[in-house]
Amino acid sequence: MSGMSTHADAIETAVLTAPGLTDRSLREAILTGAKAACGLAEPADVPADLAPLLDKIWRNAYKVDDRDIEALRAAGYADDALFEVVVSAAAGAGLARLRRGLELLA
Repeated sequence: MSGMSTHADAIETAVLTAPGLTDRSLREAILTGAKAACGLAEPADVPADLAPLLDKIWRNAYKVDDRDIEALRAAGYADDALFEVVVSAAAGAGLARLRRGLELLA
């Protein structure tokens, strides 16, 4: 296993095991969804109200804006939970791209 893969695994473990408001199962689904967006896994079931935000983060993070977050706040999500969701999605997307790149280089 390369050093990059070891670090990527450590980041994924940190995302999954850090204490927080969101369940580990949700963070796992978000990480799996990010892998699916890169063609590395089957799509994961994520809550329907989070799906549009997650898809934006996984595919086109630059398109996320305040309206996305405000809509989820209005749906009852706490800021800390939204932070965890966004970090999980962003980390998952970055790690999926890293893993895809390392596969291509191998």
